[in-house]
Amino acid sequence: MSAELGLAVVSVVDICIKLANKALSICQAFRTAKKDLSDKVLILESLWTKLEAQLAFLRKIKDHLTDDLAQCHFNLLQRLHGTLLQAVSQLEVAASSLTTPANTGRGHGLSKILQLDRWKYALAKKGLDALMIELQVWQGLFDPSWYTIMLIGGKVLDPALEQSRQDSSPPLQQVQLSLSPLENMVALRKAIDFETSRETGGPDTIILDSSGWEFAKTITIAFSAAKAVAPIESQSLYVIEPIDISSGVDTDSTSDAQQLCRRLQNVDPDTFGLLRCKGLVNVIHDTDCLPTGLKIVYHTPAHTDSLNLPTTLRCLLLEQRPVCLSSVVKLAKQLVRSVSFVHTCDLVHKNIRPENVLLFPPVLASQRPLELGEAFLVGFSQFRSINLETNRLGDTAWHRNLYRHPARQGLCILERYIMQHDIYSLGVCLLEIGLWRPLVWYPFVNDSTLSSQHPSNQGGLGKPVPRPSLSTPNPVPGSALQLRKQLSDRDFEYAHLPGVTSWIKEDLVMLARQSLPQRMGRLYTEVVVDCLTCLDDGNDRFGSWDEGKSKQDVVTVGVKFVERILGKIEEISV
Repeated sequence: MSAELGLAVVSVVDICIKLANKALSICQAFRTAKKDLSDKVLILESLWTKLEAQLAFLRKIKDHLTDDLAQCHFNLLQRLHGTLLQAVSQLEVAASSLTTPANTGRGHGLSKILQLDRWKYALAKKGLDALMIELQVWQGLFDPSWYTIMLIGGKVLDPALEQSRQDSSPPLQQVQLSLSPLENMVALRKAIDFETSRETGGPDTIILDSSGWEFAKTITIAFSAAKAVAPIESQSLYVIEPIDISSGVDTDSTSDAQQLCRRLQNVDPDTFGLLRCKGLVNVIHDTDCLPTGLKIVYHTPAHTDSLNLPTTLRCLLLEQRPVCLSSVVKLAKQLVRSVSFVHTCDLVHKNIRPENVLLFPPVLASQRPLELGEAFLVGFSQFRSINLETNRLGDTAWHRNLYRHPARQGLCILERYIMQHDIYSLGVCLLEIGLWRPLVWYPFVNDSTLSSQHPSNQGGLGKPVPRPSLSTPNPVPGSALQLRKQLSDRDFEYAHLPGVTSWIKEDLVMLARQSLPQRMGRLYTEVVVDCLTCLDDGNDRFGSWDEGKSKQDVVTVGVKFVERILGKIEEISV
């Protein structure tokens, strides 16, 4: 990285810290005002404590940032600088009005005084609300790029992280995990570094006693390999899903699964859009008592219970119930953030489809029928580390190949899996979310009952979910899938040959350009098209890739994703 760019980052960090501290000191004038103003000040202080720790760490490692990463942070910091300048100006006016004595001379009755007080209160509240909203929006853009720093590597980060933890006040160890980004990064760094994890006893906390899960109440989640699980004598609900181990359980497969779990044990669900892992369960054969598989167990959000179960994005798309546009945009943003953080954890997902997006309904869902709730990406059955080789065996199922890049479609695959393949799959999902019509449809029986009294069959949203017909269990192309010809499994028997299925991608891009603008707007359409064309010849928006790519190039792809995809979609407001 150029010295000038590093110095520019440090300079704007220092300016932002000074402005933010000035804004917070002005806010102290509101401490004695109404309680809601005082509460807002506390929230702002907590928010800034987190951001200040992140900025201080960024300043420490500025010499090790790549050019792309430094430029990305510089651009974001410039935006924060403008936000803070405006906030300080507004807050100074509000604070001065609060400290100016009211004119109680002749001609000013009690009603006039009360009117003036209400004006002062409204001005202060407006300034605090504006700063809080802007900081939250900015943090939504900043967090993914800040966590992308982890891809630089441990030799640079680990000493700086340890020093930052010691310098922080109050100690970050005493701060709640969701408010402690440095603790999050330290934990993830230890999880990514196998040797460090082994020294700290990581694996011992991963394997769960299978006896506690053998007789647990298991509830099917429609269209998902995952299930909701309620252990006996437990008030908690978990999600459990199998890990794909085609060659059987061995030391390598168990080690890989433990690596995944260690990383997912240390994610903040609210920030990452990923469920926190509880551990792994060995699937034991009934007769010979040998392990035959592995299942990963996730914690669920706090409000989840047996009457408030998750559903899949596939299920919601098939229901076709009305939803508000803001919920659709929120869902898209959550999915983009999930993919970004999967890559930040040094993983590629390999299986991004609506079947692997779980949505937990909002509290009091019956009172908010148009909302979708919180979305989390699961389905890590085929995961691998970014830098490790992957198997090149696929399948011919058209409804799965539809979400794969043409280079990864078909039974036999020639190209290794890279981050951009996940980005392509994300683009297909975002297209489907934007249309809010399924690209894959299941023929249903007429009664559509599926035991509607059972909570698992209400998708956590109070509406019975239609089941696939027993006579025609195979999915068919949905009406939204406007392709030049009908898809079938035969199309993917030799789809690994160059150009055989590229027409599918071309038709999806055309569908996005023709159908999304009037529904979702220009920015959303650009995001989808950028995802779908991320590996096109001559497209260097995400960097190029070959078999010998270095760690720096992985960082470049992560940064470009934050800038071109996450940055754009976060700008959409409804």
